[in-house]
Amino acid sequence: MVKISVIMPVYNSSDFLSMSLDSVLNQTIDDIEIICVNDGSTDNSTNILKKYSEFDFIKIINQENLGSGEARNKGMSFATGEYIAFLDSDDIYLDENALNSMYDLAIKTNSDMVAANLKRINKDGAVEENYDYKNTLFTFFSEKSEILPQEYGIPWAFYKNIYKRSFLNKHRIKFPNLSRGQDPIFLAKVLTNIKNIQTLPIDLYGYNHSASGGVNVKVNNYEKKSDYIKHFIETFEILRENDFNEALSSYKKEFIDYLNYKQNIDDEDIKKIISELTQLDEYFTKEDYGYFIIDFINNPPNKENKEYNLIKECLFEESVLENTFIDVYRLKDFAKISENSILEENKLKSSFKQLKTIENYTFNEKKELSGKVDRFKNEITHFIHINNAILTSNSWKLTSYLRMLKHKL
Repeated sequence: MVKISVIMPVYNSSDFLSMSLDSVLNQTIDDIEIICVNDGSTDNSTNILKKYSEFDFIKIINQENLGSGEARNKGMSFATGEYIAFLDSDDIYLDENALNSMYDLAIKTNSDMVAANLKRINKDGAVEENYDYKNTLFTFFSEKSEILPQEYGIPWAFYKNIYKRSFLNKHRIKFPNLSRGQDPIFLAKVLTNIKNIQTLPIDLYGYNHSASGGVNVKVNNYEKKSDYIKHFIETFEILRENDFNEALSSYKKEFIDYLNYKQNIDDEDIKKIISELTQLDEYFTKEDYGYFIIDFINNPPNKENKEYNLIKECLFEESVLENTFIDVYRLKDFAKISENSILEENKLKSSFKQLKTIENYTFNEKKELSGKVDRFKNEITHFIHINNAILTSNSWKLTSYLRMLKHKL
């Protein structure tokens, strides 16, 4: 048995694969194995893997293209390490002592999970130092401590942690058979089955965000969109059943932000998928802001209800009313949905009145502010004019004095 098994799914990663593998080889831990699962690559990744297979602790497993989740599951089935770590083939490990420090803490505390930090890297492997890591949703640790799993936050960035292999096997925790969105489900299962987590303020994982291209680049067809949306529902269910209410609330917001993204709100595939998901009613009540988004997708604005349409348009365009600076968060506060008004013939009449109130308020607020700015500009202009006049007068007096002095001399 080795100390840590590093699982790496590989699919057409020839541009970054050597950089990723070298970052593992640079780790100071002395007893690890690297399991690379070649997930049907069609580029030069296969040849690169053959080169690295000369190291006896690097195992290469080939399979047809089944996706990263199934590739990780295959890798775990071959793993012999006390602990499991994960590394995607376009990412890197940062601190060369990270895995060794995390393993030592895991053994000392007999922990099922040790969590470290993630940082973003560019394509050349350079760390983005100016990014606000402490306030990110990826849970940044500033000190060594022990936390409850509920304190971890959103089940994101599973790869910046190591997991006891016997713990994963005991609870049968694997990645789901989804083309997208497998990661949060895996980590949600870990968090809801674990008692506590050891944390280290060490930078383990370098996430190559520039190579990933964002969610919409990868979630680019009907099947992937469907799986990505389904992963939210499954994650919601895991968190709700285990009373992870704060994480559930935060992840619901991430789901709504995905739907509300300007490229997604009118996407025909997403509209169809959302219309068929009856489970959403369990998570978004009529008091939720998210209900507006889902209702907007299922019931686009029509000519019959101008008030309701206006509120919807404001929520999605953020500011369609002239001469205002109403944003989506202020609208959320003023355009409340109630159980009664949503079912009435004239939907959201009261909310429409509130909307008009805030429109008038913000217009007057902006008008008053503009007036203050204009007055201030006039005062500055007047001040400059007066001082220029004084300066000109003093200059004339000085010239006259010098002439008089010269005449006397």
